[in-house]
Amino acid sequence: MAVGMAIGVGLGTAFGVAMDDIPTGIGMGIAIGVGIGALFGQRRGKWSFRVARESSALRLAVGMA
Repeated sequence: MAVGMAIGVGLGTAFGVAMDDIPTGIGMGIAIGVGIGALFGQRRGKWSFRVARESSALRLAVGMA
């Protein structure tokens, strides 16, 4: 989860610089990162439910921002 989010924030910063809108880019990057984190979490099995719950909450937060 944390690794996916870190990758996502890095990607999001790059998107933000490209779009001249860094906060939106970071928001997109976090959403992408949570998706990556959820994929890794599902492979581990027992973490998948927690990751899915956290990612849906974070997706809502990103959507509202």
